[in-house]
Amino acid sequence: MLVNIMVGRFQTVTTAHADIFSSMKKEKNPSIIYIIEGNKSSKDKNTNPFTGLERKRLVEKFGMKVDIITSIVELEDVLFIQNLKPVKWFAGSDRASSYRKFKNSFSIFNDCEIIEIDRVNDVSASKIREAAIQNRFDDFKNMIPEPLLSDIPWIWNNIRSRNGNTTECTKE
Repeated sequence: MLVNIMVGRFQTVTTAHADIFSSMKKEKNPSIIYIIEGNKSSKDKNTNPFTGLERKRLVEKFGMKVDIITSIVELEDVLFIQNLKPVKWFAGSDRASSYRKFKNSFSIFNDCEIIEIDRVNDVSASKIREAAIQNRFDDFKNMIPEPLLSDIPWIWNNIRSRNGNTTECTKE
């Protein structure tokens, strides 16, 4: 089956991710989001405050099919076993060049086009985490996509508590 894919850590989901999900939904082929949850990508709780299952729950709120993989290298095996042939790989501009190099190493990606999405308004998961840690609630909230607005206190508190701050969010 032909599919579109996106791969990432999603620590946490941003308005930029939401824009990419929206673009993927407009495509004729089904889309799958692959969340990386490997030892190497999960050790630092400052940059990885959410578990794979927590991130999966957030991404599913956008109506996306989600799978968790342990590393980018595992992606080829997962696609092969599931009899999936990626035709489009959606990626933010900060990741597209590394994914191009990766895809050239595996034949399953021979006909797969990298769809590079430019970063808008300098939104990133790193900036969301930074805003929460620095107690900049309005900046934080502006980067959280609409389907996750009800999760704002939980996202805020997770980021802050896993970075040693015990002050809980009281705003909505």
